[in-house]
Amino acid sequence: MDDSRQRTTLTSESILIVEDDPDTRRSIECELSTLGKQCVSADNGATARAAMQETAPSLCLLDLGLPDISGMELLEEFRRNYPQTEVIVLTAQNDAEVAVECIRLGAIDFLLKPYESPRFVKTVRKALERMRLTVEADGVAALARPSEKGLDSLIGSSPSMGRTKALVRKVVSANVTVLLSGESGTGKEVLARAIHAESHRSRSPFLAINCGAIPENLIESELFGHAKGAFTGASKSRAGLFEQAEGGSLFLDEIGELRIDLQVKLLRVLQDRCVRRLGCEKERSLDVRVIAATNLQLQDEVAAGRFRNDLYYRLSIFPVELPSLRERSVDILELAYYFLKKHGARLGALASGFTPAAERALLSYHWPGNVRELENAVERSMLLAETDLVDLPNLPGRLGGQTPGAWPTGYGDPSDTLFSSLESSQIATFAAEERRILRRALEITRGNVKEAARQLEIGRATLYRKIRTYGLVLPNKSSAR
Repeated sequence: MDDSRQRTTLTSESILIVEDDPDTRRSIECELSTLGKQCVSADNGATARAAMQETAPSLCLLDLGLPDISGMELLEEFRRNYPQTEVIVLTAQNDAEVAVECIRLGAIDFLLKPYESPRFVKTVRKALERMRLTVEADGVAALARPSEKGLDSLIGSSPSMGRTKALVRKVVSANVTVLLSGESGTGKEVLARAIHAESHRSRSPFLAINCGAIPENLIESELFGHAKGAFTGASKSRAGLFEQAEGGSLFLDEIGELRIDLQVKLLRVLQDRCVRRLGCEKERSLDVRVIAATNLQLQDEVAAGRFRNDLYYRLSIFPVELPSLRERSVDILELAYYFLKKHGARLGALASGFTPAAERALLSYHWPGNVRELENAVERSMLLAETDLVDLPNLPGRLGGQTPGAWPTGYGDPSDTLFSSLESSQIATFAAEERRILRRALEITRGNVKEAARQLEIGRATLYRKIRTYGLVLPNKSSAR
């Protein structure tokens, strides 16, 4: 059986334990042995990624405090690329904000360490049962409603979204590369998944990778795979994402952040439809559709020498630009009500609607973070609503509400000088808002560009360019890296 097929088959008896403390890891293994489940253990993020790809477990027990990667980042990655694997978060942090964020990112539960044995076992049993029911339900749904995950599943009836859907319908059945562009948070990955679901490749894997989020020393192996002994720590051969996505689609997010030397290798893969693993002479033929995405103007990147001209033309055979939420404001309430329904059962929230005041606030806000920011705001407000309607005080402060601690990292505080200098009826320019967000992020991280980029969810190269564009000064240049 090839690697791509093996990866998509869940091993229902397998549980992945991601925990760096050996004593805690052994304790968990002993607890799980009473359930008769096979355990696979990892003590860091890199090992966890490899184990997830090779075993496709039904459940992952994830410690947030890992030595090489943020557990929160790994949680988001696992839920995006392995949606059929449930995740239970383990942490010593008794922090409500951390718990809320973990649930928002898709964790099924949140356990504090040291945990009580009865509750731990009960939580694991519950997660495995939910996993079994979900797999059964998905199997029925895939046969009964195959079109609901395609373009018809995209929310929005605005003219701009209508034009986008009509354009994309022309290419879903064609075996060509698609380049999605648009501001961060506009739903490029959602559209990529819809294209895949609508195509003849829908029964094969859809895999996604953020080219700006993977460490530079790992990105080549992640994409193209490696042979045994290709580098220190490569104890066995491993297929890259191109091979794992065989017959399906590979989504390359933030393609503009890919290193120049890897752009050359990617161009060859796209041209020759074959891939060579790192440290291997043999080439393997491919049948994979590539969907790339960027929030940069790639033509400008080409002109600046940061992106290859030949790769740009190879990727942009069929370009699609997604509208910002400001350009499709008539979709705001439709999306907000969709998010209420989407997250209601998972969060156990009472809210099923909005008061007129809350609706007006949603419609009047300019949403610089687009659909992603809207979804985040709705989720938070649902957790705070005490009735079946989300009211204005339940919304984040930037929308006129009074939610404590609802300002996300990088947005600053309502008392920021930009806000205090504006009347409520005035709207700041997008550039002014972006400059303030970047400045605030650099202040919070004390000039650590790597950490600021991670929290802002953009690539480091992108942040450096914006720092130069806006003439920002690093608070402490010695810590920027």
